[in-house]
Amino acid sequence: MMWQIFETMSEKSVEAGGWLVAGAASVVLVLSKLRATMSQDKNGAAIADANNGIITLLRAEIDRLSAQNTRLAIMVNDLQMQVIEIRKENHELRDAVCRIQDDGK
Repeated sequence: MMWQIFETMSEKSVEAGGWLVAGAASVVLVLSKLRATMSQDKNGAAIADANNGIITLLRAEIDRLSAQNTRLAIMVNDLQMQVIEIRKENHELRDAVCRIQDDGK
């Protein structure tokens, strides 16, 4: 009878030990997964910060290029106005040369 009690207790101890090992393994797996998730979150945050930095730099470059483009457009407009004035002057000089040639004939 004593032997049966010992066997029953031994079986229960083995069963409880198995559950304890399974629980400990589960805790280890959960902590491992939590650590990996936190590491991924840190990496994701670092990537997001880097992307935000790049976007900020690109916006600054677009603003700079926009200002430069505005200045260039003004300069091109001024040059076009000068070309129109030079063509007008050239046309007037050509007319004057034609009149002088006609007067000489």
